[in-house]
Amino acid sequence: MSRFLLPADFLPNPKQSWAHSVCSKKELKDALEDSNITAIETDIVMGKDLIMMPIVSKQNEDDTTRKIDTTGAAGNGKVLVPVDTYSKNGGHDETVHSHAGPIMAHPPNTESDLSSKRFFQMSIADRSNSNTNSNTDKVTKKSDRQGRGRGRGRGRQYKHLKLDFKEPNAIDPVLDDLYHMLELHAHEFDKDMTIFLNADILPGPGKRYRPRTHMDSKIFIRKCLQFLNKEANCKKNIDMTSGNPARSCCAFSLGWQVDCRSLKGYTNEDIDAMRNLMIENELLECSRGIVLAVNARVLGKDPSVFDSILKDFPQIQLLVWTGNGEPPISLRLKSSIEKHFQSLGCLEKVGFDCQIATSFISGAFYDAAVTLIALPWNARQYFWHHFRGAIHIQKSRINHRRDA
Repeated sequence: MSRFLLPADFLPNPKQSWAHSVCSKKELKDALEDSNITAIETDIVMGKDLIMMPIVSKQNEDDTTRKIDTTGAAGNGKVLVPVDTYSKNGGHDETVHSHAGPIMAHPPNTESDLSSKRFFQMSIADRSNSNTNSNTDKVTKKSDRQGRGRGRGRGRQYKHLKLDFKEPNAIDPVLDDLYHMLELHAHEFDKDMTIFLNADILPGPGKRYRPRTHMDSKIFIRKCLQFLNKEANCKKNIDMTSGNPARSCCAFSLGWQVDCRSLKGYTNEDIDAMRNLMIENELLECSRGIVLAVNARVLGKDPSVFDSILKDFPQIQLLVWTGNGEPPISLRLKSSIEKHFQSLGCLEKVGFDCQIATSFISGAFYDAAVTLIALPWNARQYFWHHFRGAIHIQKSRINHRRDA
């Protein structure tokens, strides 16, 4: 496998300001233009890519079809679309054209106006072009000269991207789109920008005994390694001055499928399973590093299980998150997590992408409410698991008697 040259701490600072679940063109545009946002997370599924396009001319007298200019939207020039697909929106005639493919949407949604191609076009290509135009500007003011380079110029500010894969079928087409975009804009691409390849690849607290909903770890890692190897072998990733392979722009963001209502936290077995995957597949050797994504409420029950893996691997960080629909955590819980890792001297490796309660009272209320809801929920999980186990044992006995 090809190797990248990278320093051990090449992951970006974990203290990022995240735009969470950016799954529409408007949300992406707003996040890219917000100078306070430094990292963008998006969810990826297979679904319908919706394209809204204005009518520019009639095709024939009976008005059964019209010609639509899709340049800049789908990039396919002019196409003929049946007139019954048109609607009135804000006083302007528009059409909705859709096709199946990878889109930015959070389950259970299966429609979006933001495809993977459009996402990379807006977040990489358009920003790279903006940076190029800025660098070729002949303005000689000192402030302009100081603003160029490393993505901090007036022309643009790069954003780290996290691709949260929710379906295995979306991995290949999205990584193909990403590869072609990086290849096309290799010279303008900001080398400080990191793209996180994210998935929940192992079962965790609250999800151990339910039907599997996490991404299959073997499939995800195999497809990502194929992409990274392809990226490493790309001729445009060769440093022309030294002849050495350029470092990858990608890092892994790996997590466990969990439920914040679980009364138990992460276990040593959870950590060992992740550690084994990292070592067996040499994930640290072929990427910028690994971020372990952990739920705040589950982590807060026993953060010490992560002590050894953070000490053993300097290329690993933690990103503590709260999920969609999950109540905010209290400031007390966040402070407790920070205090633990500060005592170990590794707080600088821990970032937060959490909703935080606005007051002590609201934080205490949310924490108490989740705990009260968790008690009957965990009881149901416990009895359901043992009930299914008893049924399985009974069926095995019946089959054994029949065979005998």
